[in-house]
Amino acid sequence: MALITAAEARAYLPGLTGTTEDTSLAVFITRASSLIAEYLGWPPATSGADPTIEDATYTLYSGRGRAVVGVVDSSVLRLPVRPLVSVTSVYDDPDRVYGSGQLIASADYDVEKEDGEIILLPTAGHSWSTGMAAIRVICVAGYETVPAWAAHAAGLMTHHLWDLRHTQGRQSVGQGGVSLSLTPETMPEVVREVLSGYRILGAT
Repeated sequence: MALITAAEARAYLPGLTGTTEDTSLAVFITRASSLIAEYLGWPPATSGADPTIEDATYTLYSGRGRAVVGVVDSSVLRLPVRPLVSVTSVYDDPDRVYGSGQLIASADYDVEKEDGEIILLPTAGHSWSTGMAAIRVICVAGYETVPAWAAHAAGLMTHHLWDLRHTQGRQSVGQGGVSLSLTPETMPEVVREVLSGYRILGAT
């Protein structure tokens, strides 16, 4: 998924005018968008897919690692994606059958969308199980409209990748008898600064 259009990306590339390079530019925009999602800590929505911060459907399980539902305590689940758009279903089944009898009624929990948490109500009469994959959550998470900060980061990152297209894998180049350092291939610090306040807990 792409966080910005080619026209928006060209605003970050003053030397690039017209639409001649839009096909190539789209490749870098998609790559920048995925790198941003990965840096923020978003897992892929499906196996083999690139991560995205745009809204997508996730099937998540409790357990260990980053891309799993965390059981914070007996009443709180923390999901590895936020903000939440909606929660389709929550199952609590240590036997991993996820039948209708293990479906948690939506009236038994609150959803903290911005924090990515599902909180059991005191009236639920239930506590979250802690076994591996005992909890299964199907939800929609991500940004339905690309936030300004994400679009800005995507523009900066696309500019960075565009600059690297002829020098990737090289640290310097000789010119006129002088060795010139090339643009580092890591995510620029300015992009990290834009994204710093939006990383998901546990992102590395």
